[in-house]
Amino acid sequence: RQDRLDGCLKQLSPKALGVIRLKYEEGAKIDQIAAALGRGQSAIKVALMRAREALKSCMEKHDDI
Repeated sequence: RQDRLDGCLKQLSPKALGVIRLKYEEGAKIDQIAAALGRGQSAIKVALMRAREALKSCMEKHDDI
């Protein structure tokens, strides 16, 4: 499962991967990510939602491997 996740993370765009890493590896809050990237909180929430959806789709697609 970790190998699949790593593969799916590599498929994300650099921006999406950056937001995911800030949120889950660094433990940053939405407002902190927004400030660090110079974007609004709503934009960060949308970026996280889309990145999570992409990861979920990728993981499900490769679930049978």
